[in-house]
Amino acid sequence: MNLARYKLLMIETKLGHLLIGTPKPFRDDGEMSAIVKQPVAEAVELGPLGLAGNQVADPLHHGGRDKAVHLGTSINLSTFCVCFDSVFP
Repeated sequence: MNLARYKLLMIETKLGHLLIGTPKPFRDDGEMSAIVKQPVAEAVELGPLGLAGNQVADPLHHGGRDKAVHLGTSINLSTFCVCFDSVFP
């Protein structure tokens, strides 16, 4: 196996923030959401179902083996903060 060939296909990525969270009431009607995440400073185990300590409110559409981790850019986070200023103070 020529490992040098595979190295050319890899993308170097810098992890700026690691965020995890648990479901909390999101709106006045009590609907739950885990969109609000908190940064963690220590190592967190990544398993087949996602990051240890992270949970989802809607397991039908989020989480699981095929949707365990969301990667976003800092631009995405900035957009969320503007659109949801009451959620992301």
